[in-house]
Amino acid sequence: MTWLVAKLKEYVLEPFSSWDNFRSAIMGGVKAITTLEHPTGWLFLFSAIVISFLAYYFAKKRGELEPATTFRKFIFPKEIFTHPSAVVDYKFAFLDLSLRDLLYSPLVGAVSILVYKGVLALTGGAAAMSPAAGRDFNDKVIFTVVTFLIADFGFFVSHMLMHEVPLLWHFHEVHHTAEVMTPITVYRIHPVERVISTIVGGVLGGLSAAVYSYSSQNQLAGVTILGVNALLFVFYDVVAALRHSHVWVSYGRVLERILISPAQHQIHHSSARKHWDKNYGFVLGIWDGIFGSLYVPRGREHIVFGVPNTDPNDFSTVGKLYALPFKKAWRHLRYPKSVKPMVFDDAPDESDARVAPRVPGAAAASTAPAAPAVTRAN
Repeated sequence: MTWLVAKLKEYVLEPFSSWDNFRSAIMGGVKAITTLEHPTGWLFLFSAIVISFLAYYFAKKRGELEPATTFRKFIFPKEIFTHPSAVVDYKFAFLDLSLRDLLYSPLVGAVSILVYKGVLALTGGAAAMSPAAGRDFNDKVIFTVVTFLIADFGFFVSHMLMHEVPLLWHFHEVHHTAEVMTPITVYRIHPVERVISTIVGGVLGGLSAAVYSYSSQNQLAGVTILGVNALLFVFYDVVAALRHSHVWVSYGRVLERILISPAQHQIHHSSARKHWDKNYGFVLGIWDGIFGSLYVPRGREHIVFGVPNTDPNDFSTVGKLYALPFKKAWRHLRYPKSVKPMVFDDAPDESDARVAPRVPGAAAASTAPAAPAVTRAN
């Protein structure tokens, strides 16, 4: 027990143990680009640009873009990257990434090590493990796959809870109120959601690590690329940065039943009734398939980002992104009947400020007849 307390203290207090550690932690906003610890690392952004060029090339070849549309306008449309919602994302991300390295990352390490050692202690596995074990490449591959599957399922579970539990939705709503999406939108996550996701991930990660160590009698070792789980690295490098963007990248109807494409995640951010509560998955689509939340598009769909029945001004500053969810959650707890239902309208007025700007050069989407509004408890 003494060892556990000491280890937990070490993880939680590490950012404050020296000036160098503290300085490194508060530089989280810079490290999100300069390192490969985040989905917006420089290599991953470069890959996103390459894939975006391919999307641009084929879209233009199919006649989906106007002849005068340049690649620069296609990938960096001014009306999206300078949109007030995007500007708030930039400010929020810079501040919150520093808080993450000071608080959230140490927390997940602490929770994981607590669960890991706790399970091993209960099973007696710690004493039986061989210090020299775990060096076989096959074991590393197995552990890499296991940790990847557990991490991905953990993300799915925590994400689904954020949608399905009304009280938690108030915090997750921050992420969905983005009116436009850029790769930086991935960081538009309220600290309460981050902590809950961290705890879920830490518990599942620590539990899977302990079970694997006990059953194989091996110390932990996985296959990594530049310090990142090899499978996650491939995902980050290929498409992660495009999940929150205006660039439509689809895998096709067959593969999208197995893997969540950037197009499917963009659909997840849609305010349309038919898209709501769909595609919770991070990498794999099999979890959504099992739980009935998978949505596979037949082709490119016109998407309006945001949350129905909300005022964009409520989420127009960094301070509001932090404070408003607490206010809503408190009102929900104190006056449950006062919570307004969510109203969906599948045909938003084009004059509505919440309608995301159309990608330059793209053909104008036709407006379908209005569908009856429906409600969902929020």
